[in-house]
Amino acid sequence: MSGNIAHGTILLATAVDVAFIQSIGGSDATRASVDVTTFDSTAKWSEFITGLLDGGEITVELLYDETQYDLWDDRLAAVAEVWKITFPDSSTYTFTGFVTAVGKPSAGTGDALTYNMTIKITGVPVFAAV
Repeated sequence: MSGNIAHGTILLATAVDVAFIQSIGGSDATRASVDVTTFDSTAKWSEFITGLLDGGEITVELLYDETQYDLWDDRLAAVAEVWKITFPDSSTYTFTGFVTAVGKPSAGTGDALTYNMTIKITGVPVFAAV
């Protein structure tokens, strides 16, 4: 049986460990399609060419900690930085990105206080398997 447990996964932002992570949502790389349909396109079908690649976004769910929450909220106005996810098997996912959203803490009866942070990937992400 194959598979790995996620416990021990580490997220670094410019070499600073991001603490209190409960989950990391993977990014879906996509390619844009560019409409090049003209009035004289044949058979009245839309025509497309391939566009630019987009690395997507990473969503991180974290346990609420006031000090760390303020740190990420302050980064909303920051520039892109290098992020690195290291998985328990030592494979890595490295990308340049910037924080686009820091959600307000949410709570449910009997649940931990958590919040989400979204990181937009810019440029080419690199996955390195071991």
